[in-house]
Amino acid sequence: MSVPWPLRWQATAVQEAGAPAGIRRCWIVLCLLLTGFGIVRSAATDISGELASPSLDRWVYPFGDFDGQRPVANTWGSFDPRFDTRDGQFLLGWNLTGGLTNQGPRNYLFRSVRVILAVAADKGFQYDPTPDRYETYLGTNEPAFRPDEDVGRPVELYGAGYRGGYTAESFLEASPFGVIGPITGTNIAIGTRNVYAAMFDTNGVLVDVSNNVGQPGYAPFETAPWTIGTTTNVAPGELVPSEALFSFDVDLRHPLVLGYIRDAFHVGQLRLVASSLHRAMQIGIGGGGSYPQWHTKEKILGIPPRLQWDAVAIRLDVDTDIDGLPDDWEVYYFDNLDKGPEDDPDGDGASDAFELASGTDPTNPASRFWIRAHRELSDGRTQIEFPIEANYRYKVQVSNDLQNWPAVPGLISYRPGGIAVWEESQVAPTVSVRFFRVVIE
Repeated sequence: MSVPWPLRWQATAVQEAGAPAGIRRCWIVLCLLLTGFGIVRSAATDISGELASPSLDRWVYPFGDFDGQRPVANTWGSFDPRFDTRDGQFLLGWNLTGGLTNQGPRNYLFRSVRVILAVAADKGFQYDPTPDRYETYLGTNEPAFRPDEDVGRPVELYGAGYRGGYTAESFLEASPFGVIGPITGTNIAIGTRNVYAAMFDTNGVLVDVSNNVGQPGYAPFETAPWTIGTTTNVAPGELVPSEALFSFDVDLRHPLVLGYIRDAFHVGQLRLVASSLHRAMQIGIGGGGSYPQWHTKEKILGIPPRLQWDAVAIRLDVDTDIDGLPDDWEVYYFDNLDKGPEDDPDGDGASDAFELASGTDPTNPASRFWIRAHRELSDGRTQIEFPIEANYRYKVQVSNDLQNWPAVPGLISYRPGGIAVWEESQVAPTVSVRFFRVVIE
C-alpha cells in the first residue's frame, strides 16, 4: 500500500480522571505530524568514517596558545578566584565536506560518535572514568563539601559555546581568547573566554560550565558532560602513561546533544571542548600540579585528536517497495525491507509510518511520541509532559470543539531522559471542556 508523504494523523482523546467538578479536560495523545522533510539525494547512505586529524585545535587558556600552534594542550582547574575554575580547556574542531553535509539534520541516523585523544605526558594524572559531583571540588570548610569516593578526576567532553560575537564558523585557531584583565586585578579571566565548554540547561540553551564549581559571582551547579573519557591502558586510580588513548563516546541518547551533532554534520562544522578539574597550582609566575596533557595536531610525533562516527543519511526519495518507508530507514532499523507502514514490530501502539514521521525508534517500545503525564497546577494552569526527539520542534494547541486548534502560550523545559515539560503561561477562562494536543511542527 502506498502511503502519501507527508503523513497526517488524527488524534485520540482521553478524558482526565479526577477533574474538578464542572470541568472536563480531555487530552490528545497522538498528534498532527510533519509538514515536510525536504527531499535529499545522496550518492551513498552509509556515511560512517574517520578523520585522523582535526581541522583546528586550540588550547583555550588566558596565557596559552594564541595562534593554535602549540603541540600540547592541558586541561586543568584553577581555584584561584581570578580565573575560570575550568581554566585550561581544549577546543577541538573538524570541518566536514562532501556527502557528509547538507543532508537535513533529521535525516542523520547515528549509531556512535567518538573522539580519541592521546596523552602527551607520562604519569601526570590518575585515571578516573566516573563522574564527580561538584560538591567534591569545594573547599573542605564549605558546608556543601563532600569527599570524592574514588581516586582521580574525570576528563569530560562538552559542546562548544561562544561569546564576543564569535561562532563555530568565525572562531579560528588564532582568534583572541577573550578579555584578559591585569594580573593585579580581581578578575583576570572569569567568564570572558570567547569559546568555552558548554552543556544544555533546562531551557535547551547552551550554557558555560567554566565555573560550575563556583567563583566570585557564580553559584556552583551540577554539570551534565556529554561523555567522560575512558582508556584501556590502565585501571581506575592508576597513573596514566604517555601515549595512552582516551575515547570519548558522545551520549547520543540525549536529544539535544544528538541534535547538536546532527546540526554540526549538516552545516559541516563540528566543535567540541575537552575539560577537566584536575587541580593546578600557582607557583610564582608559573604553574604546577598533576593534570592531563594532550597531543594536538601540531605535535610531529604525537597522535592528533581523532573523530570517528558510524551513521547513515536517509534518502527520503528512495523507496523501492513503494510502501512510504524510505529504504534507508528500513535497512537501518530492520536490515531489510520487509516491514510495512502499518506494522508495529515493537508493540508500542505506534505504526512504523508514525514512528518514521515522529522520529522515534520502531524497534524500541520505550521510544514513542505520546503525552506521558498531565496535571492541573494549583493556580489552574495546565502542565503536560511528553518525550522529545532530536531536531524536532513542538507546540501545544487547545480546542473546545475538536475543530479549531489555536496555539496555547506556554513554556517548555527539559528534564533528563529526553522529557519535555510544557506549562501554560496564563490561567485559562473556565470552560466545560478543553482538549489539548502536542504538535510536531
